[in-house]
Amino acid sequence: MSDNYLSYRITTPAGPQCLAIHLRDPHGRPQHQRLRALHAAANAWARKGLQIRSDLSIRPPSGSDVQELVDYLFADGSENGPRLQRHLSMLLANRPLHRYTIRPGSPVEGSDLVGREEVVAALLAHLTDKSCHVRAPRRYGKTCILKRVEQELQKQNVPCALIDVSECSSALWFFVAVATGVMDRFGTRPSIESIEELKDWPPVDCEPLLRAEAERALAITIRTNPWHFGRRLLAALADVHMTLLLDEFSVFLREVLKDHRDEARRLLRMLAEARRSTRRIHMALAGSAGLTAYVRFAGLEQELKDLTPIEIEPLSNQEGLVLAEELIYGGFRLPGPGAASEMLAVVGPPVPYFLHALANEICSMTTESTPITASVVRHAYRERLLGSSGNFYFRVYRLQNQTYPDHLRSAASSILSMVARHPQGVPENTLRDLFVGRVAESKHDQFEELFPCLQEDYDLIEGPEGWMMRCKALRDRLALSGAWLAEEE
Repeated sequence: MSDNYLSYRITTPAGPQCLAIHLRDPHGRPQHQRLRALHAAANAWARKGLQIRSDLSIRPPSGSDVQELVDYLFADGSENGPRLQRHLSMLLANRPLHRYTIRPGSPVEGSDLVGREEVVAALLAHLTDKSCHVRAPRRYGKTCILKRVEQELQKQNVPCALIDVSECSSALWFFVAVATGVMDRFGTRPSIESIEELKDWPPVDCEPLLRAEAERALAITIRTNPWHFGRRLLAALADVHMTLLLDEFSVFLREVLKDHRDEARRLLRMLAEARRSTRRIHMALAGSAGLTAYVRFAGLEQELKDLTPIEIEPLSNQEGLVLAEELIYGGFRLPGPGAASEMLAVVGPPVPYFLHALANEICSMTTESTPITASVVRHAYRERLLGSSGNFYFRVYRLQNQTYPDHLRSAASSILSMVARHPQGVPENTLRDLFVGRVAESKHDQFEELFPCLQEDYDLIEGPEGWMMRCKALRDRLALSGAWLAEEE
């Protein structure tokens, strides 16, 4: 039995594809029972009018994707027919079979990025003739989506550059970051290199230290008049029909708004002109960090009114179930039949970041021989993700790292803690009264400034009984940890 292979051949427009399953059975179940179960799953998939043929052999057919039988089993030994069907669908689409990688906090790329096809398509459609604001709370996958958009635009030979501007502290460093990002991708475009300050820019494949030195030299050169350089840079980018994907733009803007409101206004106006001119630059400005609210209270709406908002939501439940299950297999563990459903039950609406984080903790506390049951999932969630191991995952939400004014952070923490302790919802008037009790009387009117920022940053939504956190994992962590958002850990 250990030398038997079950192969499925599929006829596709790109030619025949084959999946071979090594029938080595760790559970010792009779082979004919396995074959019946696998055939039932394959036949259900093939009823869509697809051509599929199955064979038994003592060796895998040449050129086939070879998988172990255990890749299509649950931890209790039963067959995972839907996973076989997913793999057959990959072959039909001429895509290699893929084992997911658990990477919480790191960009998710390639086949690991699931459930974002519609938002990627929407962004690509908007960027053909307009600009947009990509909106979502932290850790909803904005950067991953922008990376996919960049890749798709490059396939279409559209000049584009994804640039993280979160570390920029002024308009000067914003222009340096844009110049660096563009030159790193288009180091030999004459219309860009014609800018005097960029003519000696190092090649794309140069050492990081050489590039850092070039950035510092550029900053020194343009520091007396960064606006003159910025205008010429944007004009050159318009000449090549550039698309700019500006990640963490809201973090950058809020930092500049704190101390240099006039500078922020001037920069926004310059970018708006670049988007609206005849030779325009298409832009996607991404970020949470209360961008909409801060722009409104700074009186800068006019400079962003041309941006179409593109909202990023959690995955659908079905997409979340697939991701949860594939992450367990990707960690070389076997999920029980209900493990993926339990992961969604404890995490709540399926935000990919928290599914990756939970899968990481599940695999950290188990061995390859440990069945991942619902009780294992619950233990990993309660004791690991919500415990001290989870500090890493939630550090990004700490308020002292945000650009909220100092006098509002304590009030913000109190509001979030109250919302977390009342999952059914808290009336807005109750939250307003809490705010009033936390800030000086002269600041009472700033509730309208702070509260929309909390909505955008921490995914507060309004339910029938008041405001609540949509993200259950964030709510549970905060409810257990009190005011950790405002304090050092």
